[in-house]
Amino acid sequence: NAYRGGADRSHCWAAMQKIINEASNEQRCLLLMQLINEIEAEGINKANAEHPAAQRMHHFIGLNFQRDIDLDDIIKASGLASAQAFAVYKQSYGLTPLHHLLKRRVYMAQAYLRSGMERKLVAERSGFKSSRQMNRAFHKFYGKSPRDWLNDLKADLANADSDK
Repeated sequence: NAYRGGADRSHCWAAMQKIINEASNEQRCLLLMQLINEIEAEGINKANAEHPAAQRMHHFIGLNFQRDIDLDDIIKASGLASAQAFAVYKQSYGLTPLHHLLKRRVYMAQAYLRSGMERKLVAERSGFKSSRQMNRAFHKFYGKSPRDWLNDLKADLANADSDK
């Protein structure tokens, strides 16, 4: 669909390279959040003309993903019946509202993990109800625990530094 959300891949790749090459963990977190917000804004702008209900849900997720919200809260934000809201969102963004909520939480958790924050606090600040819920989300997206994801990332960064 022409209105499906998403950012230009070349822009994303350049931004990710900038994040990877940044020496400061704090600056990496800021750059990652900036990229996520840009992608979010582009997705909302592309969907806005076709599906205002999907845009409302997307915006609601973006504002509230760190809070204790669930699918019912997201659907209520649409103003539509459950099945219709679900279909409109999936058509607009190519994923379910719950998948998008988990994705946002995992991205936030990644930024916090990179900054060295304790995992229990990372889970809480990222909107997960527990470390266990965060672990399940990481396994869903990456097939590994947050600890293994972080160790792999550190190894990749060390390898990239040694290749320079």
